[in-house]
Amino acid sequence: MNKILLRLGLLFVLGSWLVMGLASAEGENIAAEFEQLKTELEQEGVPPQDVNAVKKPATEMLKRGAKREELRNTIAGLSKKGMKGKELKNSVNSMNELVKDGEDPKVAGNIVSQAAHQAQAEGLKGKDLAARVHEAVRKRKTERAQLRKQWREREEKKKGEGFSEDAEEAVQEVGKGKGKGKGKGTQGK
Repeated sequence: MNKILLRLGLLFVLGSWLVMGLASAEGENIAAEFEQLKTELEQEGVPPQDVNAVKKPATEMLKRGAKREELRNTIAGLSKKGMKGKELKNSVNSMNELVKDGEDPKVAGNIVSQAAHQAQAEGLKGKDLAARVHEAVRKRKTERAQLRKQWREREEKKKGEGFSEDAEEAVQEVGKGKGKGKGKGTQGK
């Protein structure tokens, strides 16, 4: 019994080291990915202090699967539209909020870029431009929340009716003659 416990304990410790090693490697990959993004942004003309200001939300989005190229395009685009410092950071934070909410990073970048483009076309700059971006992100988060609510209500209604999607599909298959029953049928008699 003691040997079994010792072996289980050893396996647990080894498994923990493996998991910690993988997490550390992932963290190193994300850090390297951000360093590459930082270099690319600076080459695009984004000041180093602005790149450093967006490090945290950019790193979080990279962890959530955002592509470096998409982030570069969005951040550089915002910078070229005149966003600097706090406004740039707030806009990238807004984009990160949308990604945290489950939005695809590419879609989140498009929403931010489009809002910034429209605001710039209206002559907005600085804080007003950042506020417009934040408002577009807030609107999209509200839309997503409403869609989730509708989906939950639909699922609850199905449960209340005693039908699940699997049961509904099974009924449709039986109606098409594709049931899974093993009945003897009367064909050929």
